[in-house]
Amino acid sequence: MQKTFSGLSLAILLIAGQALADEKTMNAVLAALNGTETSLTAGQSRELAAAEGEALADAIANLVIVYPDQASAIVNAAIQANAGDPNLIAMISQKAIAAATAQNEALATAVRTATYQAGSNFANGGGGSEPTASPN
Repeated sequence: MQKTFSGLSLAILLIAGQALADEKTMNAVLAALNGTETSLTAGQSRELAAAEGEALADAIANLVIVYPDQASAIVNAAIQANAGDPNLIAMISQKAIAAATAQNEALATAVRTATYQAGSNFANGGGGSEPTASPN
């Protein structure tokens, strides 16, 4: 009976500790964004507070995509808040870098497409003016 009670107590402490860690991450991210024009939505705050492990890393990666100007502050805050868990820090870092890379690639593709379309329109007489020689 005592072993069962001890086991349950340990499980409750571990769950409570994880919940506190997730809340700590949310509070750290909120503090990092304090004073900026960026704020989390209620849904994003709930997601951060409830997420554990890989789900927490995914939530941070989503914030990197949504708030690229604050990505460094968000990731730094999440890493600092989870300093005692090197596996989680590695997961947060990897997923945040992948999210930023994907976001950057999407932006680069959009710019390449727009540039190509603009150049194609110009070449087909669809845009811009023809260069003219200066009389001087």
